[in-house]
Amino acid sequence: MIPLQLTIKNFLSYQTAKLDFRGLHTACICGVNGSGKSSLLEAIAWVLWGESRANSDDEVIHNGTNEVQVDFTFNSQGQIYRVIRGRQRGQSTQLELQVAQENHEELSFRSITEKGLRSTQHLIIQHLKLDYETFINSAYLRQGRADEFMLKRPADRKQVLADLLQLDHYDELAEQARERTRQLKAELDILSQTIHTLETQLQDAESISQAQEQLTARLITLRQEQEEDQSRWQTLQSEQQQRNSWIQQVELRLQQLQRVNEDYQQLQQEYGITEQHHAELQALLSQQEAIAQGYGEWLQLQAEDQRQTQLSHQYHQAITQHHHWQEELDRQMEGLYHSQRQAEANRSVLEHQHQELRRLSQPPPDLENALVQLQNARIRLQTMDRLHTQVSPLLHHRDHLQRQMELSRVSLISRLKELQATRVHLENRQTEAVKLSSTIQEYDQRLKELERQRYYQHQVREKGIERRAFMERLQAQQREYETQLAGLEQKIHLLKPSDPEQQWSGSIRHTSEANKELTESEFTQRTLG
Repeated sequence: MIPLQLTIKNFLSYQTAKLDFRGLHTACICGVNGSGKSSLLEAIAWVLWGESRANSDDEVIHNGTNEVQVDFTFNSQGQIYRVIRGRQRGQSTQLELQVAQENHEELSFRSITEKGLRSTQHLIIQHLKLDYETFINSAYLRQGRADEFMLKRPADRKQVLADLLQLDHYDELAEQARERTRQLKAELDILSQTIHTLETQLQDAESISQAQEQLTARLITLRQEQEEDQSRWQTLQSEQQQRNSWIQQVELRLQQLQRVNEDYQQLQQEYGITEQHHAELQALLSQQEAIAQGYGEWLQLQAEDQRQTQLSHQYHQAITQHHHWQEELDRQMEGLYHSQRQAEANRSVLEHQHQELRRLSQPPPDLENALVQLQNARIRLQTMDRLHTQVSPLLHHRDHLQRQMELSRVSLISRLKELQATRVHLENRQTEAVKLSSTIQEYDQRLKELERQRYYQHQVREKGIERRAFMERLQAQQREYETQLAGLEQKIHLLKPSDPEQQWSGSIRHTSEANKELTESEFTQRTLG
């Protein structure tokens, strides 16, 4: 590690300081005790590893300030790095690692900081190849602790020296060398076996020459056979293409057959449903007479309801007329009562006058006046008798009208009750008639549906006949395909190609399975038919 530049802000005794080490081979820092010489090295140690002689992290902050920052640029193994570490009092530390950009006239940096503080610190140690303990026991000896390295245990001193000298790197190189040695040894063994084989082959050169001649002749024969096989292979390819076309046709017919099976099953289900509907409609047809009779009763009930409505209207009119007569009778009775009261008053007057006449029957002192009064009394008495004669028939007529009105009221009340009962009965019959009407409409619809289903059943039967004809055509085509496949199998058995044998065998098995499925499907169709 070669320092290039150090910038300090509020670190220990320094407020601001900037040191540029570029162009220097050896730098010597001089000063009296307490002038801050060791603080510069402490700043380098703190910015690189976050360690210092302070007891706590906040003690590195200059008194009277709240933040500290150290910016250190250095060269390590030909690469320039920049580390910036800062901290605010009572808060966490910020750490950033940067590396210099290449191929630039001016020095610029890009950040390679990891996500966490610990990860970034580990990355710095990887690039430096030096940790804090090794640093303070080798390059930097703290004031008053120069013998710290000598006071360590031998194992610890050995570890410090190993880290300083990077002996673990040599251990890795040694392990790589041992691995390379094992690989070379294995390759040497293989080469030795190859050399031994070649030596053996050289010893058998004559036999190899003879074998070569035989192989040459065999090669010529094989080439001829290859040409023949190539010709047969082309023939087989064309036959295979034709066979694939047949297989596709068979698969297409199988799919058609499957669809026919599905249609047939659906038609069977629909036929069962149609038969069920047919039975229900037959049952309804058997009830046709009862339905017609109920419909006739419904029509009669409608006519009776209309007649009862007319009677109810007449009854209301009679009630209205009765009220009119009752009011007229009340007016006449009021007049008669008034006349009767007046007649009774006149009668009382006449009786009083009669008594007065009896008293006057004795010779009154004034006879003429008495006679005049008597004559007037007789006239009034005659008038009262005449009025009584006129009132008596009216009273009898009133009593007769009251009796008739009472009889009419009783009769009308009885008739009203009968009409109400009849109306309730008619309403019930009308409700039943409405239900019968809806039932009749439903039966009409179901009869129409039955006619449609009969027509559909007829079409189903015709389609079944067409399906049987289609099945017969499929069977004929199957027999033809079986004959052609038998011929192909015989040709394949005669040719017996070595390479495509498994492929042809698989194709034959596939065709056999397809034929088997077709046969089973035909058997199922025959069973269902």
